[in-house]
Amino acid sequence: MRRTATPAYRRGLVALAMLALAMLQPALGADARLTWGTINDPRSITYELHYGEAGQPPDQQVSSETSSAAVSDLTEGRSYAFAVRACVTDSPLCSTFSPQLIATVPSLPAAPEAAFSASTRSGEAPLSLVFTDTSSGMIDSRQWTLGDGATATGERVEHRYVQPGTYSVALTVSGPGGSDTLTRSNYIVVSPPEPEPGPEAGSLEAGEVQLNSDWQWIAFQQAWADPVVVARPLSGADEEPALVRIDGVTSDGFWARIQEWDYLDDSHVDETLGWMVMNAGTLQTDDGRWIEAGRISTSRPPGFLRQSFTAPFGEPPMVLSAVTSNLDPAPVISRIRNVDATGFQIGMREEEAADQTHGLETLSYIAIEPGTGTIGDLWAEVGITPNAVRHTSYTVAYQSAFTEPPILLAQMQTTNGGDTANLRWTFRTNTAVDLWVAEEQSRDVETRHINERVGYLLLASTGNDVPDQPEPGITYEDAEDGTTLGWRVYTGSRGETISNETDADVDGRVIVLSGAGWNSGYHLQRDDNSPWADSEHAILEWDLKYAEAFHVYVDIETSRGQMYLEYTPVDESSTWVWREYVHHGLGTALTDGRWHHFERDLAADLADGYPDAQLERVNGFLIRGSGRVDNIRMR
Repeated sequence: MRRTATPAYRRGLVALAMLALAMLQPALGADARLTWGTINDPRSITYELHYGEAGQPPDQQVSSETSSAAVSDLTEGRSYAFAVRACVTDSPLCSTFSPQLIATVPSLPAAPEAAFSASTRSGEAPLSLVFTDTSSGMIDSRQWTLGDGATATGERVEHRYVQPGTYSVALTVSGPGGSDTLTRSNYIVVSPPEPEPGPEAGSLEAGEVQLNSDWQWIAFQQAWADPVVVARPLSGADEEPALVRIDGVTSDGFWARIQEWDYLDDSHVDETLGWMVMNAGTLQTDDGRWIEAGRISTSRPPGFLRQSFTAPFGEPPMVLSAVTSNLDPAPVISRIRNVDATGFQIGMREEEAADQTHGLETLSYIAIEPGTGTIGDLWAEVGITPNAVRHTSYTVAYQSAFTEPPILLAQMQTTNGGDTANLRWTFRTNTAVDLWVAEEQSRDVETRHINERVGYLLLASTGNDVPDQPEPGITYEDAEDGTTLGWRVYTGSRGETISNETDADVDGRVIVLSGAGWNSGYHLQRDDNSPWADSEHAILEWDLKYAEAFHVYVDIETSRGQMYLEYTPVDESSTWVWREYVHHGLGTALTDGRWHHFERDLAADLADGYPDAQLERVNGFLIRGSGRVDNIRMR
């Protein structure tokens, strides 16, 4: 018999090629991955990596079928010895060990220590300051929390606190060794600005002019040191779309004309235009509302740039803007969007068929907080419509009782539609005015425009007669906006409708509720369908016209929890309580198809049923039955 010798195992030189230590969880130890060169052998090979603390016999081992292996739980700062050998899989036959590789696990740096300072810590609103990071240690990133909702990431942070208040500031610094957070409570104290004198007579001037396509000089009644002029919109006497062009503003007046878009003949009949002027800067009305006027130079249509306010507006103001130079004669208008209490975006827009490369122009703006009251010797009503004004007429009903039609200035506060468009008006009286959005037709004949929010300013000379101020309170529905915002069907057969229609009996618009009688229920909340949450008022007023039975419910929160005040057309002496409902009769002759007005003291009506309960807030108005309602308000 012939024997075949088994070949001896060929030893291969096994060398460690690379060592890597990656710190993952310092508290639990470090990880390392080791790699080595493979041997050339046809048999199945398993590599054994032996390791332990340097200077000691290896006491740990890992195996691998490849040319690398990972070890874990190494201690920072300690030295380890590593050696590898190759073995035939499932056999005791192994190579000699490779030369030892000795490596020390590096220690991580210490976590950074957060620290910071502020250039000032107190002052009047608006307060501008600078925060500086003074932290120590290795830092890769910073995260600031400034207490008013703002955050930042820089080593040096400039910030402006607009509203009075006390603000806590926190800084988190992170690095290879970890992170650290320093929070300084009540660190910044912003006090209300010192009350400024109300605007003196002559702090704002306004007027109205008949304007056509020819340049016309409009003179001021007084000299202005730094005049800012706005003038818009045009009336609707001529159906051709057009805009107002202003130039040559001086301390004594300005030039203005009507300019039609380039695709038209630029010949326009007389239109009525309201204008106003005030000095650049800020002022405050007697009732605390802020006004700001300023200018911007830009040549970047159709883009927008951000303009920040310096006045500490407590809510988004109504903004009027105008192009007040004529450096580039191509027709152009200013548009605004994203108005908030800190600023707004403004840009220019040429006709749709143009190349939108308008030259440098001056844009002027005046921003006023909404409300009613005197500004110097003028009575001013400032308002903003819902997002509901489009290419069809929208009626704005005044809150003030003007004795004659007031001067009107208005502008879209949004840029929801992409088509070039301008605001126009008609049918102005001492109680209301109709507005609509007029698109130009240089590129196509389509003029339908999606909904926009419109801000408006109504001005009248006070003289000896100040317009009647509306009684303090909140109107939740007067229907004059032409919408049904805030209404929803809360119960019924799914065939119910809610509409806004004209009613000849009241010479105005009302809400019409149609359904299956008492089985249909309708709910009024805020325009965004959130609860009123009205904790300031307790008297509820409403008007209704019903020819069938109805049930009115008022959703209230009380010291006893949520409850409902219920009102029906039964005898006024009918008062009863059932669980969370307190019922009152309104009278028996109320379903005659005529308008009736109601006023209820909700706190007193609640006390009739639960004398120990306190009215905390009013959340909404509900009604069952088909009919008409209007003028729902709290005072």
